[in-house]
Amino acid sequence: MTGFKKYFIAAAFAFAASFCSAAQISFQIVQHDDSADSVTEQSYVIEDSLLTGFFENGYIVTNSEASVSKSKSEDSVLFKTGIGEADLGFSDYFVQIRLYYGKSADTRTAVAELQKIEWDAANTKNGSKIAADSIENLKIGNKEKDLKKVSSDLILEIYKAIKTKK
Repeated sequence: MTGFKKYFIAAAFAFAASFCSAAQISFQIVQHDDSADSVTEQSYVIEDSLLTGFFENGYIVTNSEASVSKSKSEDSVLFKTGIGEADLGFSDYFVQIRLYYGKSADTRTAVAELQKIEWDAANTKNGSKIAADSIENLKIGNKEKDLKKVSSDLILEIYKAIKTKK
């Protein structure tokens, strides 16, 4: 190959590669559940659904270790740790999702049910929060299909919030 052809091919690859970038997002699940000492299967179902959902929408997805928290101050420490890890991993966004479980008067199982979800999204480059919201009064039980349905609703909310801040 001549020098011109090599240069042209290299330039074409570099040009094409400039269009092949995807945003990277990092998630952290924080569970609030007085009846469990460790992260429950229900929380992992939501985490898996979020990771899969964003991956299928073209994001590079990572996650921090899911954790159990007993207070807002613990949530804050976990947020700071998570956003730091996300920044070191070159993520563009960090999202902390807090899952609140409890037993209502009509709960008949020994396992607490998901009652509320709160989330905060932040830009990892400057640490600023770009969105925060919650889904309250959930009455979905612990069925996997119900947990996946609420996860898909959460994916849409987070996706919209991130898209408006790009």
